[in-house]
Amino acid sequence: MSSSAGQPGSESNNSDHTAEVNPFEYELDLSWPQIVKIGIGAVILLPIRLFLTIFVLAAGLLMCHTVSLGLETNADGHYDEPITGWRRAVYNVLVPFLARLWLYVLGFWYIPFKGKLAKSDEAPIFVMAPHSSFMDGLVPLIFPNCYSAVTRFENRTVPMLGPLIDVVAPIYIRRERKESRQLAQQEIVRRTKQGGWPPIMIFVEGTCTNRRAMLPFKAGAFSPGAPVQPMILRYEGSPHCIWTTTHPLFLIFILYCTPMNNASVEFMEPVIPTEEEKKDAPLYAENVRRKMAKYLGIPLSSYRHRDFLRMQQLATEKKST
Repeated sequence: MSSSAGQPGSESNNSDHTAEVNPFEYELDLSWPQIVKIGIGAVILLPIRLFLTIFVLAAGLLMCHTVSLGLETNADGHYDEPITGWRRAVYNVLVPFLARLWLYVLGFWYIPFKGKLAKSDEAPIFVMAPHSSFMDGLVPLIFPNCYSAVTRFENRTVPMLGPLIDVVAPIYIRRERKESRQLAQQEIVRRTKQGGWPPIMIFVEGTCTNRRAMLPFKAGAFSPGAPVQPMILRYEGSPHCIWTTTHPLFLIFILYCTPMNNASVEFMEPVIPTEEEKKDAPLYAENVRRKMAKYLGIPLSSYRHRDFLRMQQLATEKKST
């Protein structure tokens, strides 16, 4: 890894007002040279990468069973206490190694980064936006002091990946249940105040977008009133890392068949809340959102996850008529 990356986006004035751009609509437009490369990759790269992926996941599952041996979670899937001792040592070494190995398998040969990763006592929460695919959760794992995350409870049941998610001590949330969202927020506050936990990474928009606008942030990440560090991922030249309206399985196929994929990471300076922001989580969230949108040079959006669900419903109804 290198300590340099591309320049941040221009500080456009468009970030200062709500945009009308739809943050969910996205059409994957592949050129003929790209299609030819994918076709060749399907014959040569796909079987090799699938075999190596099985190897990486099998090694990850072995690590998960070793680290979690004898540990129990509560009804919400949460650990009551942080993983410590030899378990934490194994976790901190093997998780970054296996994450980087899997990224090599996927064709992410070089991942430049810019800025400095804050220590957990400097910023116990990472906020990431825009969020566009599962790669957003994999790439940050290559850095030391692995994070836990807030993720959907359904991800716990994904074959092979579920135990890998479980071992990073995530905070699970059932988005359709209000009480689950409240419990997740309470758990974020508890871990932040208790200390000893790995940093918490939160996709503060709550859903995937096309990265063309910044959705309103969920206030849960800001409810502890603790410093947060904004983290930004870029996928220059890798349009298949945007999972909104195109089926994820097709995008995974393209990912595995593409010879070289690109990603870069940028750490912004930690944001220390004012006394007013500590008492007002929505205000804190909005101010951080504006900072990140200005840094990226993208507009703000008033769309939310429920709007995406409504779009999907309308599209389904249109197909059935």
